[in-house]
Amino acid sequence: MKLITLLNLNHVRWGQKFYRGLLGKTIGSLFAHILAKRQLRLLKTSKSLQLVQLKGVNSYNQSTHPDVLFSKEVFPGKFVMTISGYPYEDEKEENPYLLISDDGVNFRNILGDRPVKSLSVHGSNHYSDGDIIEVDGRLWLYYRFCDNGDNKKDILFLKTIDKTGDVSGEIIVLSRKKDKLISPAVVNIDSYFSMFFVEYDGDNYILKKLDSSNPLFNKYEETTSIIHNMPLNNSIWHIDVIKINTLLLGLFVLSSGPFGKGARLYVSTSSDNGFNWYIKNEIKLDANYKYIERVYRSSAVIQNDICYLYIPIMTKSDCWYTFFSKVNLKELSNELLVNN
Repeated sequence: MKLITLLNLNHVRWGQKFYRGLLGKTIGSLFAHILAKRQLRLLKTSKSLQLVQLKGVNSYNQSTHPDVLFSKEVFPGKFVMTISGYPYEDEKEENPYLLISDDGVNFRNILGDRPVKSLSVHGSNHYSDGDIIEVDGRLWLYYRFCDNGDNKKDILFLKTIDKTGDVSGEIIVLSRKKDKLISPAVVNIDSYFSMFFVEYDGDNYILKKLDSSNPLFNKYEETTSIIHNMPLNNSIWHIDVIKINTLLLGLFVLSSGPFGKGARLYVSTSSDNGFNWYIKNEIKLDANYKYIERVYRSSAVIQNDICYLYIPIMTKSDCWYTFFSKVNLKELSNELLVNN
């Protein structure tokens, strides 16, 4: 096969696995990285879509599943992010990191170059799906352990971090059967805490809601949320939830097939604390969709009338990059602007 053919961007689905098999691990990985950089340049069609820089995560700057907040207690005036490394869709690297930023685009790892948690022996197990909140002067980091061995279950862990970078011990918050604890999102609603997550019941993906008087969720009430205006042939896949005064904003990733196939990002709102959700519209990226395989779990920070969006994208070459875009709330929904 000629070199010019290998470089042809029409072969957009050829990623690291293909080139490693063809050219060997070292040269193949380098070749895939060169192709990834080319696709990245062609994907971005506007300066409004910026690549988030993640110092201390991995050398490829590849990542997924961000959750971001604007700190008021622990790191006042800074953006705080948890995110998973995910170079070339490698689940063994999908560990939770904790980063801070002054500008919301350039982030640095609080712990140097270490994740908050990692596995020494993987097998088919891995971490994923981090979410953060601030409680009593500490960051509370929730993250999921996917036990894909004989136990086949999802375990939600918790660690807390203070402003010195001191990390607490690990606490088990929830344990459920495999694929019944996907993409947890915790939000403080007045005098209680709500956790939203996606559960696969064997036939459908459904949105669950836990309400508790404390963020440890040692006692809770569980309900199933109702999603209205679901696009045809789509289902809920991953979520983030943000409180805007009396309204909840949901960033819902909807999928048209198994395992996130064709996933795209939608705006959803709830005016009854998450019991009923109304899907409004898709968030269209200012990008060339020719090179996008799927959009993944995204996050938002609201400051006045501005929404800071963090959107991970899987390219057709098996690369995962997180992008930043700043939009006016009315571009997402007039309802959000009124409630801000």
